[in-house]
Parts: sequence; C-alpha cells; structure tokens
Amino acid sequence: MHKAINEASNAYLKGKPLDWITSNDLHQAFKAGVEFAQKWYSVEEELPEKGIWVFVSACNHGFIGVAMWTGVQWFGNEDVKDCSKNSQIEKWRPIELK
Repeated sequence: MHKAINEASNAYLKGKPLDWITSNDLHQAFKAGVEFAQKWYSVEEELPEKGIWVFVSACNHGFIGVAMWTGVQWFGNEDVKDCSKNSQIEKWRPIELK
C-alpha cells in the first residue's frame, strides 16, 4: 500500500558510511520521516487496503472522519456516507503507522 517509515528516512542516509553521516543528514532523515507520517493520500492516486480504518478528508476539506474502504465504497458514520454518496471523499491517511 505505501512505503515503510524506515524507507522514508533511509532514503537520505543510503550509501553513506556511518562515520560520514552529519547532523544535517540526521535532520533530513528525521524530517522525511515526519513528512511521511503526516502524508495524506489522494483517493484519485491510491486507495487504502480493504477493511482498514483510516482518517478521511472530505467535502472540500470541511470534514475529517474515520472510514473504511470496502473495495467498492466507503463505510463509516452518516457524515461519511453523505460525503461518499456525492463522491466528495478526497484524501485519506493511516490511523496507525507501522
């Protein structure tokens, strides 16, 4: 579904011997990890795995809720159903990063 958190931070350190890693390298790796953890995914580009609860941003960013992608439609409370009926769920992000 999406790349691991370790991959996001390792991208900045790849190929460098440990004794060559600078504080700036560590800063960039940390920053990459934080950016990855805060990333929202566009539903036009990628959908979550089926059966996994995720945060959703919908209705022109005016609503953030919790929903599950069933592979066919979004499942959630009445607010999620109202937004998904009108194809207004725009983005999602994992609730728990592993």
